[in-house]
Amino acid sequence: ASEGQRALRRHYGGGGHGSAWPPTSSRILVCPRDGHHTRGVQSRLHAPTNLAPVDDASTLARWTMALVEREIPAEVERARFLSRSGLSSAADPDASIPAETAWEVWRELTDAHADEVVGIHFASALPESAIGVVGYLATTSETVLDGLRRVASFYRLVKSPSSMWIEEDDREVRVFDGPPAGSPPWPRHLAEAVVFAYKAFIERVTGRALLQVAVRLQHAAPASAHLVRASFGAAVQFGATHNMIAFDAADVRRRSFRHDPTLHAYLLPVAEQMLHRATAQEDDPTLSMLERAITSSLPSGNVSLERAARSLGVGARTLQRRLRERSLTFQGIVDDVRRRLASRLLEDSSRSLKEITFLLGFSDPRALRRAQRRWRTRRSSSSSSLPALVDD
Repeated sequence: ASEGQRALRRHYGGGGHGSAWPPTSSRILVCPRDGHHTRGVQSRLHAPTNLAPVDDASTLARWTMALVEREIPAEVERARFLSRSGLSSAADPDASIPAETAWEVWRELTDAHADEVVGIHFASALPESAIGVVGYLATTSETVLDGLRRVASFYRLVKSPSSMWIEEDDREVRVFDGPPAGSPPWPRHLAEAVVFAYKAFIERVTGRALLQVAVRLQHAAPASAHLVRASFGAAVQFGATHNMIAFDAADVRRRSFRHDPTLHAYLLPVAEQMLHRATAQEDDPTLSMLERAITSSLPSGNVSLERAARSLGVGARTLQRRLRERSLTFQGIVDDVRRRLASRLLEDSSRSLKEITFLLGFSDPRALRRAQRRWRTRRSSSSSSLPALVDD
């Protein structure tokens, strides 16, 4: 194991089957092109403001899938719900899903929930792995503020379209997080979960309870507004222009007792590689769309170029020609998707070998084992090295 991998074991414990480490550098569709931080009487760390909402708006699947698993524990019922929502039970938690799909899932599962602050309770129980490698980077930073800055720098790996930035002065640090300007507010419980997650993160890495200076939320005040205020332990303004949570500057400048310079140094290039890979796919999402279509088709066993082409809205010959022009084959992409998906599923101790075999579209476990042997003997590769597929 590398020094970074050993640090992961020390920091998060074990690393055995089904553990939360290491964070995987999986497919992300959009990412920031830049981001900067300046100091002053009032300094501001901006998410890029020159990026228009992308056509294939997406958000990290991890939170949404965690909510579905929490609210629908029965596997059969959960599979039906995901299918009806256009999602796959084998969805990569680091993959992007359509933002509107995620928002609808949140509305359906939380709007009429018996728990009037379900989003806050959801966020309070989430580990740093809930936002993938970005969460690990934040946790292992030297100070809380450094961790928040890491989140801002890599925020497009968490969700998009969105806008997250930090404002700070001598008295307080304000974290803003919400949809882009001109977009409707997030579903109420999602917004409360996102904002509360910052409080939970800071308390987790400092080991002390915090008193927030103020909280602002875009949505209208619910009937349970008093419960929201009690949960935050602060004044909450509803109907605000932005979602925001403010902390005492001294609290967020504290050293994180989970600071780990070795692990942080190991994770930083992983996150940067994810951004680089995302940038390569951002201008042309066709490859990502093709991979999603293949992933959705695997459990049925009906994985064909013709079916994938229909999902992309092109003819089979057109898709085949585009692949051939770039020295790609459809079967090669299917194999790569299977390999990456198998790696994630086999780390999940809650899944049986029979279920994994089904989700990967293999006829029986022996076929999966043969594929594993083939993958181990060939040179490791990633789809980030594949040429992009573009329209003619």
